[in-house]
Amino acid sequence: MSTTTSYSYKHLPVFEPEYYHTWASTIIDAFAEREWNNYLIPPPTSTTADTAPAFVPNPVITTRAKAFLSQSIPLKYKSSIELFTTAAQIWSSFLMRYGTKTRDDELRLEQDLLELLKLPSDTIDAHIQKFDDLLSTLHAQQLATEHWDTHKVNRYFLRSLERASIPNEDWKAFSTYLGRTWHDMTLETLYSETRTYYNAYMAPLKASAVQQERILAISASQASPNTPPPSSQAGRGRGNNQ
Repeated sequence: MSTTTSYSYKHLPVFEPEYYHTWASTIIDAFAEREWNNYLIPPPTSTTADTAPAFVPNPVITTRAKAFLSQSIPLKYKSSIELFTTAAQIWSSFLMRYGTKTRDDELRLEQDLLELLKLPSDTIDAHIQKFDDLLSTLHAQQLATEHWDTHKVNRYFLRSLERASIPNEDWKAFSTYLGRTWHDMTLETLYSETRTYYNAYMAPLKASAVQQERILAISASQASPNTPPPSSQAGRGRGNNQ
């Protein structure tokens, strides 16, 4: 009676350069559960002639491991691996090509987060989504041990609100309202507090301002027909002089 091994990773995630670390971490886990670690990162072999190598690859598994890794790589990146015959060669190539660039990408993404501001045209949900997407991309460039702590992430998010100059959106008052509680909040809790504050205090104020503008516009349009045309008054003036 044969048994079939059930793996957590039946398929690998599609490779994308900006998510290299996340992709690489998943690859390592998938190879580990198949006990293919040595086919991805083979141990160094002995250089002594009378000593057998510590690892002798199985040709069948070598083929399977290469195919397994290769299927996660889109066609536009496969031209650089056409001549490779093992998963280890592909792995090493991608590490050299993409793994060494992540520090520059990390600095660029951090600068993008530093410059992010809520736009007047953005809803609070749209701004939260922008910040969250950018933060997720940044985390994908970092090792798990390098992810920012809660305090730093929350500070960057509040900064993106406080530096926005939007009528009827006083985000500095929101920070005052939170006090020091935001230091230890999870990001999801801070998002929730932001939505609640916006809907309770800012949205009604913005709606009132819009309504007031409409009233003034209607009043102005109703008053304008009662003003005599300048040309008529000028004509009457000339006629009286004559």
